[in-house]
Amino acid sequence: MIDDIDNLPLEKEKLPATARRHRLQLLRAWLLHFVSSVDNYIMECVLESSHIRLDLQLENAIHLGQIIDRLLIIIIENNLFIIKFEMLLIDI
Repeated sequence: MIDDIDNLPLEKEKLPATARRHRLQLLRAWLLHFVSSVDNYIMECVLESSHIRLDLQLENAIHLGQIIDRLLIIIIENNLFIIKFEMLLIDI
C-alpha cells in the first residue's frame, strides 16, 4: 500500500524517499501540535471554569446535603456536555 504512493495519478513530481519522509515528519509534528493545543484548550478553559464554579458553590454551601446536590448537578451537567460533544463529533 505504501509503495503505491509513487504511482498515484495526481502526483506531479517524484520526490526522493528522504523528502517524503521529511514531509511526513512535518505532518506528524503539526498533527501532534494540533492535538496538544485542543487538549490544552479543553483542560484550561472548559474544565477550569467548571472547577471555579464548583469552588464558588461549595463556599456558599451550608450543610452536607447542599454540597452533595451541587456535586451531582455538576456531574450531570458535565456528562451532558460530553454527550453533546460526542454527538457533535458524530454529526461531523
